[in-house]
Amino acid sequence: MTVPAEQMTALRWHARGVVRLDSVPVPLPGPGQVLLAVEACGLCATDVEEVRSGPVAIQPSAVPVSLGHEAVGRVIALGEGVVGIPLGERVVPALAEPCRECVICRAGMPEECPKKTVIGFDHDGALAQYLVTNAAQCVRVPDHLASEVAALAEPCAVAHHACRVVPHLAGRSAVVVGAGSVGMLVVLWLQELGVSEIAVVEPNEARRKVALSLGAHLAVPPEGLDDLLGRLDDSRPWALFECAGRGGAVLARADQLPPSSWIVLVGISSAPIECDVVAITLRQHTVRGINAHARDLDVLPAVRLLARRCDAVRDLVEVRRGLDAALALLIDGLPSDPPRKIVVVP
Repeated sequence: MTVPAEQMTALRWHARGVVRLDSVPVPLPGPGQVLLAVEACGLCATDVEEVRSGPVAIQPSAVPVSLGHEAVGRVIALGEGVVGIPLGERVVPALAEPCRECVICRAGMPEECPKKTVIGFDHDGALAQYLVTNAAQCVRVPDHLASEVAALAEPCAVAHHACRVVPHLAGRSAVVVGAGSVGMLVVLWLQELGVSEIAVVEPNEARRKVALSLGAHLAVPPEGLDDLLGRLDDSRPWALFECAGRGGAVLARADQLPPSSWIVLVGISSAPIECDVVAITLRQHTVRGINAHARDLDVLPAVRLLARRCDAVRDLVEVRRGLDAALALLIDGLPSDPPRKIVVVP
């Protein structure tokens, strides 16, 4: 096994408000692992939250830790025992590594494993020149899919997880609140899954236009939410996906949803929220939270969807080059309501 250099540059979290570019040793893959040359990594609001308010998901034992969990890379070295992944292959590593041994993993719910470790939080992530990850967690990227678009695989997998927990989506109607990158990809999945009517609630006009281009039938600003809910067909349940971190605004309107609707909480609220428990109970709604995803159940379908719809999703991405650009964005904060997902090419 050979590695390209002894040292690399990595964007590392040291403490709240303290992130910098460090020169660190290039990691070596252990048994069952591969070394990736990082080709692209999406910037997530979670990364900004860690810089401003962390540690939130970062484990103190991992500090200092390289941030970045929306990765695409090319395999350049194999650890002992790795087969089936040739050198030079481009792959997306699944965000979370389950233990594969606990009761929850054995029950077929690896994304809910309480012992899972997560790239960029529990160990070094992909805002670096190189990344070590478990070979079993990697999904091949088709040749025609550009790396900067393949970097959407992680949020696309989150969106798939959100959609797959709702039974019988085909023919159902849905509301998506928040058209950031995950919300946009929820719209794309809903279209793929045969949802008959998709409405989007989003304050940014540019995002509303993109959501319509991806398959939404209606896109309204937040002040139109009550009017939208008032026009729902009360004879059939709906699915509502909250992707903006404003779960309280949605749960407070549970009495406006048709009976037996699903409320899927994808965005994370920064403060405790109130909800109308009486309406949820009497109208028999299902409220479901979403966190992370699984390789086979979500990441693999996500890569396949991006490969099929690469032309449609290409405009969701805005490329920034260099880890210094990523550092500036994490310190200053991502642009307010950016219409596109920012992807860094290290």
